[in-house]
Amino acid sequence: MIRFLLRRVLVSLLLLFLIVTGTFFIIHLAPGDPTRLFLDPSSSLEDQARLKAALGLDRPLAAQYLRWLGQVARGDLGTSFAYHQSVLSLLGETLPKTLLLSGAALALDFGFGILIGVFVATRRSRVLRGAYHFLSLFLYSLPSFWFGLILILVFAYGLGWFPPSHMADIGMEGDPWNVLKHLVLPALTLAVPGAAATSRFMFKAYEEVLRQPYILTHRVYGLPGREILFKYALKNALLPIITLFGLSLPFLVSGALITEVIFSWPGMGRLTYTAIAARDYPLIIGASLLSSFMVLAGNLLADLLYSVADPRIRHGQ
Repeated sequence: MIRFLLRRVLVSLLLLFLIVTGTFFIIHLAPGDPTRLFLDPSSSLEDQARLKAALGLDRPLAAQYLRWLGQVARGDLGTSFAYHQSVLSLLGETLPKTLLLSGAALALDFGFGILIGVFVATRRSRVLRGAYHFLSLFLYSLPSFWFGLILILVFAYGLGWFPPSHMADIGMEGDPWNVLKHLVLPALTLAVPGAAATSRFMFKAYEEVLRQPYILTHRVYGLPGREILFKYALKNALLPIITLFGLSLPFLVSGALITEVIFSWPGMGRLTYTAIAARDYPLIIGASLLSSFMVLAGNLLADLLYSVADPRIRHGQ
């Protein structure tokens, strides 16, 4: 088990280094000059040169990269061009808000997705299954930005049940009930298409398990149907869902970008969007580093959970 874990960690660290290095060079080689966004169009060449020197952009790209590596090794991700704050402090301020939104969405996604998938798989009604397949595919295919706007139109402006934007009303940031009301629509925007996909995964996995010989053997021996379905079938049907959950963990950080912009949710997704628009190199790289870490950590966690659930994985079988 230790060798299995160590091998996965080393591969993940190497991938993290390659991804972030690639991101660094891609954004620096992209056309355009970020200093033009922070200077008056009539500014002189001397002003532009002074700003480039202040931002460290006057050095050769290789020198900038080595300097950045040294900063990262010391735990410093640099200072944001646009916010004039430490990138770490900006990420620290916005990450909890994104975790709240995406965590709620993931809980709804997997909670309802698993329940619906199991419910439909244990029913033999053709009408129910046909309606389920149509509705789940329809919901899964919905663009998140369009679905979010529809929810705002219906439940915020039409019915007036929930606020259309932001994380809380001004002056009520510490009120859990007020935050919860603001959380409902963006969480549903993220959760409903995800739950449709999760339920389809669960439905197929559960159906395949129910056709396995050991399930038929349990039935022949006269075990109660409920015990077979939930004690033996459900455990094995959850194996692919474990992998799906691990791959969904990066969504906790980066998956809510469009939704955060639509609902003006003050999280990492919105911060990243602003950084890209402002060509804020340190903030873009810092957000990419955190997102990449979450992707690799999610994959690593999925491997570990899968190896615990199925020992053949960690023994290389």
